[in-house]
Amino acid sequence: MGAPQSIPVIGEVVTVSEAASKTIAAGACAAVGQSKAAEKLISEAGKSFEHYAEVNAVVSNVRVAYNKIEGDDKKADELLQAQGKAWTEIAENTPVVGHIKGIVHYAQGDDDAGDRSMTNATRGTAVVGAAAVSGNPGLLAIGAGAAGLSIYTAISRSNLC
Repeated sequence: MGAPQSIPVIGEVVTVSEAASKTIAAGACAAVGQSKAAEKLISEAGKSFEHYAEVNAVVSNVRVAYNKIEGDDKKADELLQAQGKAWTEIAENTPVVGHIKGIVHYAQGDDDAGDRSMTNATRGTAVVGAAAVSGNPGLLAIGAGAAGLSIYTAISRSNLC
């Protein structure tokens, strides 16, 4: 995942949470003698910051401008494409927006993209619903969202599972 890293402020929280959880997990792996898993987790923690620098709306656009000034249009275009992909993921994960996006994909005959949008938007709806039920929507939504995304991103990027 990692799309939330594109949103200012949230991106920093998600990136630090992801890197910290991977670093803690690496320590646990090393403590039980799983040195290869520990090395992979530490490497993935560093990649969290690399991905952040590619997709964050502020950091990435500063890099785009720098690369344009330096004449590296290829790198600037790669950064813009990475941002576009991240913002598409955000749309897919947003309740209602993601559902509408899924319907459009179904109408166009792209069932895989439709299923992905519907699944992701429904997961987002569950987080919002849990926040509403708790009576503390801000804190729960931020906490559940950041924790869930950090864990999901850590697992999906590490390829350990």
